[in-house]
Amino acid sequence: MRGLALIVGVAVLAGTAAARGEAAGAVDRTVTCATSASGTFHVEYAPYERDGWFAVDGGLGIALVEVGSGRGFVVSPTRCRTTNARVALTRNGIRGRWLVYESQPFCNVPGLVVAHVRGVVHENNTFTGQAAVRTSKGVRIAYATFDRDGTAKAYVSRRCAG
Repeated sequence: MRGLALIVGVAVLAGTAAARGEAAGAVDRTVTCATSASGTFHVEYAPYERDGWFAVDGGLGIALVEVGSGRGFVVSPTRCRTTNARVALTRNGIRGRWLVYESQPFCNVPGLVVAHVRGVVHENNTFTGQAAVRTSKGVRIAYATFDRDGTAKAYVSRRCAG
């Protein structure tokens, strides 16, 4: 069975886009991915100015979806697939907290997760926009926003510890 996995976060869009011959620009993509066999993943976040990032790690350091300034946007081509599912780009509906510097909360949410990333990778390689993650059953897990300087802020569900 083909593994589906998700990481929303620090992205290497500029490098990946350049490798594929694509120009930096608008990103609006939703993907679905499987968590690890145990149903766990990490939400990763760092608020660096001009290099902030946000990600969901599928376990064993496997980045499934990553988004961030200085890196762009990347999706694991072997573990995730594009979907038409909807994920609201807001923190409304998530009961939780804003993450602090370089947080990596551990989430135990079995099944598929769905991630939506929308924003722009600018010529100076900063990312502005939003990312959100939910379960396949609609439970909101995480939200991140990147300001005009490429600095990230992330909010995570209390279902995630750490």
